[in-house]
Amino acid sequence: MGSGELLVVRNANKQVYKRFKQKAVEEEMSIGTALNEAMEQWLEAKESRKKPDPRNLLKAKPVDFGKGSENLSTTLDEILYG
Repeated sequence: MGSGELLVVRNANKQVYKRFKQKAVEEEMSIGTALNEAMEQWLEAKESRKKPDPRNLLKAKPVDFGKGSENLSTTLDEILYG
């Protein structure tokens, strides 16, 4: 798609679009320029999020909760699962 071509977007929220358009006008930007900026920011935010690595579970270390907690796992299982 080149510059100046028509773009049709379905299922856009009209109220959100009105607010978006108003803010673009306030910033003296065209809707296209504002939309490009918003899409770039959205993509950068999505791409910068890293998915958790399940291998990190293998790095978990045991925790000592002190004296009297030797059967903590069994006790919790009984409370949770009966």
